[in-house]
Amino acid sequence: MKRRALLLAAASTSLLSGCLYDRWFDLEWDEEVQLHDGRVIVVHLKRSYERLNQGFTRYGGTIISRDTTLTFDAGGTTGKVTQLFKGFGPSLLDQHEGAWYVTLRGGSYYRSQEIPGQDWGRYAWGDCDEVAKLVGTQFVPIRIHDLPRALREPNMLLYGTAAEYAQFHELRISLKNKEAWLVKHPLSYGHINTCRPREGATSPTALSAPAQETGSSK
Repeated sequence: MKRRALLLAAASTSLLSGCLYDRWFDLEWDEEVQLHDGRVIVVHLKRSYERLNQGFTRYGGTIISRDTTLTFDAGGTTGKVTQLFKGFGPSLLDQHEGAWYVTLRGGSYYRSQEIPGQDWGRYAWGDCDEVAKLVGTQFVPIRIHDLPRALREPNMLLYGTAAEYAQFHELRISLKNKEAWLVKHPLSYGHINTCRPREGATSPTALSAPAQETGSSK
């Protein structure tokens, strides 16, 4: 009986070892994004994940979102733009008066902010999303104060787990898909009510009151 138990344990260990999933993996898709002026563009997103421990399924266990690569057509003479965001992912991509902006959620890790061009938290403001502006073909961090007020609620998928995003891997996410997503993942209070400082504010305690920014998110 004891020998049988040992054989079963060995077989189970062998089975589990054969089901180990990669520590690092990517999920990517095309996503329809509606700009504040009504235009709809298609962007490509690649999210990179780190699996900290294994689960019984491919997307079980502990999985952390690490980096995001955004690719889109900025138009004009700029054309195609590809930007890696170490530790962050875009929550909004929009254009105002010819300039492109992104708002970013996440945080630096493994000293990622020390990589040239990857310090997205340079102008951190409380729990607000970070902001970057396209200069040439690269995004650079800017103060949240300098985000145009016409750019409000996020227009990209938020709050999902790797298992949820996996359903869209190598597919195209339509605006219809995103409507259904928002039913399951409604925007947080901070995104519905723009996290935006008052003019001249120098600290996170001087954010605009929600009543002053009704229906906006940043």
